[in-house]
Amino acid sequence: MRKWIVIAFAAFILTGSVLAQWQKVNNTDLGLSGKIFTYKNIIFHLGSSNGFKINRSTDNGSTWTSIAAQFPYDVYFILSRANEIMAVTKQSSGTAYLFYVSTDDGVTWAERSRIAAVTGNGAIISLVEEGGNLYAVSNRRSTYKSTDGGLTWPVEILHGSTGKNQTGFAALNNVYVVTLLGAGSLVSTDAGATWATVNAGGLFVTGASTVNGTVYGLTSGDGIYTLNSAGNAWAAKKNGLPSPLTFQMAKFVLPLQNIAVLGLHDFMTGTLTVYKSSDAGSQWVTIPNTGLPLINAAVTGTWVAALGNTLYLYNNDGAKPQNNGIYSSSPITAIEDKKEIAGRKFQLEQNYPNPFNPSTRITYTVAEKSYVQLRVFDVLGNIVSELVNEEKGAGNFTVNFSAHGLSSGIYFYQLKAGGAIQTKKLEVLK
Repeated sequence: MRKWIVIAFAAFILTGSVLAQWQKVNNTDLGLSGKIFTYKNIIFHLGSSNGFKINRSTDNGSTWTSIAAQFPYDVYFILSRANEIMAVTKQSSGTAYLFYVSTDDGVTWAERSRIAAVTGNGAIISLVEEGGNLYAVSNRRSTYKSTDGGLTWPVEILHGSTGKNQTGFAALNNVYVVTLLGAGSLVSTDAGATWATVNAGGLFVTGASTVNGTVYGLTSGDGIYTLNSAGNAWAAKKNGLPSPLTFQMAKFVLPLQNIAVLGLHDFMTGTLTVYKSSDAGSQWVTIPNTGLPLINAAVTGTWVAALGNTLYLYNNDGAKPQNNGIYSSSPITAIEDKKEIAGRKFQLEQNYPNPFNPSTRITYTVAEKSYVQLRVFDVLGNIVSELVNEEKGAGNFTVNFSAHGLSSGIYFYQLKAGGAIQTKKLEVLK
């Protein structure tokens, strides 16, 4: 599963280049299964090309360092969290799936926990974080839930369907969405206790992802949909997208700061086009393909990740190896919304819900590109959590704060950006 995002505006001004340009970062080739992940200012690239490889770069992909020796087996997925990175790997004997964590930006890794490999449950191939909870997602029938940062995985979520491969999983509060190969989407509104089949316009939903508080459903021919608040219907989000008659297959949707990015594969021409939206998919705008090679998504391996205000796209084309490598684009800074710029201000919102247990959401606004810190303190002034510590562009942002390991009581959260400071109070109630 992949998470991505987009921007759409009514009035525009140009800042920098007239169009967002894609630039080739390097010529790296890690096979059709290659993936890229990001954390802070670091890019991770993993895949199999003459054996499994996982590399780390701190200079925008110009140079790479292998970290494969840190793991006992291949790495399937990497999840960036507030203060750490988590990876899914496997015991060399194949008897368990392991969760490795790094707290030093991916230099060193150590096992945090494991889940026994059970025949029929499927291989754990991805991780999702939502509302302070972690979900380990398999390619068969099981998804495992952790409420303590991956120390334990006591809850096994079973969707009840047998004989179908699981292709996606999304969560938003007590709403879970599972997508199954050849069956579409199953939705639970009671945290997995019961399930109902919910598909979009007669087409199967083939993948799902939660982006900035909205659950998106990918389809194999009719673009992108969003799930309503009741969890019982999908709504088409096609403004700015090509006609459904051209058979647009949604390949991914992910967050890029406060926008959503969508990739559509045109089944007729074989090309991949990337779009962006700033209003939960109500309007989409094309991200220009200038500098990007022609990508036939049906026969190439493609993976996209976001870092700051930049998109990174890994492309592997067996027929045209000269196009293999990682490309980058910054679609937010190339075109800005004049009204948005005028209205932005530094602001820290009250967390919601409050009081809370076990997690809450904190929303803040940054007026201009600056280094941002968002920290939580106890009443003695000790830092209990660092939620954000990186450079951010202007915009609105939301982060989840989990109170796991904290006792009931009053805490303070503080936002620093561009010389401005704002502090608010929250309450943990257990």
